[in-house]
Amino acid sequence: MTFAQNIKSILDIGSGAGVIARALSRRFPDADIYAVDYSDIAITKGIEIANTIGIKNITFLKENITSMPADWTHKFDWVILYDVLHDLPDHVNAMKEVKRVLKDTGVVSISDPDIHSNHRDNVGDTNNAGVCYALSTLICLPCSMSIDGGAGHGIGWGTEEREAFLKSSGWNVKDKRNIGGDMSCNFTCAKE
Repeated sequence: MTFAQNIKSILDIGSGAGVIARALSRRFPDADIYAVDYSDIAITKGIEIANTIGIKNITFLKENITSMPADWTHKFDWVILYDVLHDLPDHVNAMKEVKRVLKDTGVVSISDPDIHSNHRDNVGDTNNAGVCYALSTLICLPCSMSIDGGAGHGIGWGTEEREAFLKSSGWNVKDKRNIGGDMSCNFTCAKE
């Protein structure tokens, strides 16, 4: 049996209005999918869309990634953070919570913009780096600095430093690949 056949529970962290959760719902119609975000507006919109199109296997919830429900310990087969990790003000405690809610046999998929941590290596990459740096000043950095002592990573954290953080935090990077025409780098990780 493949990993995909074993997926019964999925957690989409930073789900927004649920674009990824809805796609997962079509691919995994028998799985319980939880779409969580800190935005009331996003959660309300996600519920409205799911109800309008008749999706029954997604639960939309407002949650804080650094303190998810206690009864979620070892609950999820697959946890997804799509375009989220570099925006988090407390990425250390967030990934500790991800580890807690992930089953021992589960995987986490982390996709973030594929920008080099050494900013000089991005010179000339106007299609990806230039646009990402501009957007980061308006979206990513303010999110990442939204609490006292926030990480302040934004796009500038970069792929290499993000991978080093994951490995030093006890994650086994099983796979690393570019997705979306080299726009994002996806890390597939398991617990060590």
